[in-house]
Amino acid sequence: MGSKECAVCHEDTHGELLKAHAKTMHYSAMSDVTQKPQAIVAKFDANSPIKKADIRYVLGMGKVYQNYLDKNLKVLPAKWLVKEQKWVKEEPVDGATQCVGCHATNFDPVKKKWTELGVNCEACHGPGGAHADSMDAADIVDLDKLDSKKSNMVCGQCHSQGTDLEGKLAFAVNYYPGEDLSRFMKLKSNVVGGLNSQYNTFIDSKHAEGGMKCVSCHDTHGDKSKDVHQLKKPINALCLGCHTNQLGNTKAIKSLKEHAPNAAADATCASCHMPGGSHAFKKLEAK
Repeated sequence: MGSKECAVCHEDTHGELLKAHAKTMHYSAMSDVTQKPQAIVAKFDANSPIKKADIRYVLGMGKVYQNYLDKNLKVLPAKWLVKEQKWVKEEPVDGATQCVGCHATNFDPVKKKWTELGVNCEACHGPGGAHADSMDAADIVDLDKLDSKKSNMVCGQCHSQGTDLEGKLAFAVNYYPGEDLSRFMKLKSNVVGGLNSQYNTFIDSKHAEGGMKCVSCHDTHGDKSKDVHQLKKPINALCLGCHTNQLGNTKAIKSLKEHAPNAAADATCASCHMPGGSHAFKKLEAK
């Protein structure tokens, strides 16, 4: 259906959530420059490795970096690093098989068609047609009602390293939220961190074993969804919500200094316990 159809009814009931979602990296995961030319944040000159005129689609809102696709969904051979304000080489892969499935809602890699660009309502709540017809809450996926494993699989469909079962696509196909992701996707093993490693490293962690959900820490939409990593609280405060016993008290800065006296001044819990973005949250061995 698309998120605009969802908003017809839910602007009254979830208006603030809709406004907050529009500020997230999910919402701007992919843009068509013919409709949104301002989506491009890169700077171009005579020495730029790609031409602005060749860009048809933008991947990412440009907080960290942006990749660019041509009209045929081919990744152009350079990406823009936002903080460094420079170009770096990028492998010119087929975006239709490697990228778009996690940047658009309801993407068909054969027809190269989607319901809408960006990660929107139905990417996480499933198809909305039956719900719109019946107006019954049972006809749409409510992540709060899913057990932790099924809830985390909704995030894992994109925040993971792996392929479809045939090994041709870098994302699951025909998976609907609420189903068992393992029936649609083969995860890469022995992942320790890096891009899209969150689900691979999280599922074997003590956090996952204890029933934590991705949404225990991350706000998918709401008043915190526009913040860094869409965290519900700053990193140290978030961790100390459960781990105060390890640090002795709830004052994050003083406790962290006592807990890790040799850590950098700007270090957080994640600096040591989430190397490379790993969500395994492993306890460090004493040296």
